[in-house]
Amino acid sequence: MLSWSNYWKEDPKLFMTVMEKSTEYVAKKLESSQLIDTNTRLFDFGCGPGYLATALKGKIKEYHGVDISQRYITTAKEKCKGYPTFDFSEIPFDNTHAILSNFEKEGKRFDTIVILSVIQYFPTNEAVLQLLEKCKELMAEGGKIILADVIEHENGIWKDAFNVLFHSIKKRYLLSFLKFIIVAKQSKYNQLRKKHRLLQLTKEEVTRMANELSLQLTILPSITIQSSRISYCLVS
Repeated sequence: MLSWSNYWKEDPKLFMTVMEKSTEYVAKKLESSQLIDTNTRLFDFGCGPGYLATALKGKIKEYHGVDISQRYITTAKEKCKGYPTFDFSEIPFDNTHAILSNFEKEGKRFDTIVILSVIQYFPTNEAVLQLLEKCKELMAEGGKIILADVIEHENGIWKDAFNVLFHSIKKRYLLSFLKFIIVAKQSKYNQLRKKHRLLQLTKEEVTRMANELSLQLTILPSITIQSSRISYCLVS
């Protein structure tokens, strides 16, 4: 049976250009908003094929990315092989907490933890809360969790498509975006999305999670291209 974990493990090509350009946008926003700097030790949960890492080369002190796709991890390592403080690890989809617990036991701490366009593929709100709880244990003093590109509702899908269209024109990847739109309708992703609805989190629900974890919550405006989605910063 096709699941979200199997889909991403297959190294799908559908989102590649759009994902790359969208992640570059986020990287620039993190930098311009001073959420990262040259001393930042960053943990990227769901790093994919290393788009954020590539965009942050030479701009942060350390980077560690994890993903459920071994293919993505191999690709990311190849892209960043000249950067010894950038490393990547594969994590099992059904036991992501294990490797996070190992990091905690090894004393690894991160100034910024990024969870970008990931939680919509989680099964429940409780699973997201458990992830945030584990990530909190990895936060350095004064650290932060960037929970980005959260879907509150699906009413903004056409608005988001327009935003990406405008960005594709501006950044000259319009043909790739149009191909993505045409192919997406008949894709495995679309079939899977109809069967397994993407997880949606309201502001109230994220606020509840932050309060339960004793974390302060702020909304980060315009940090992703998709303007209907919401990004949060959680700090201790």
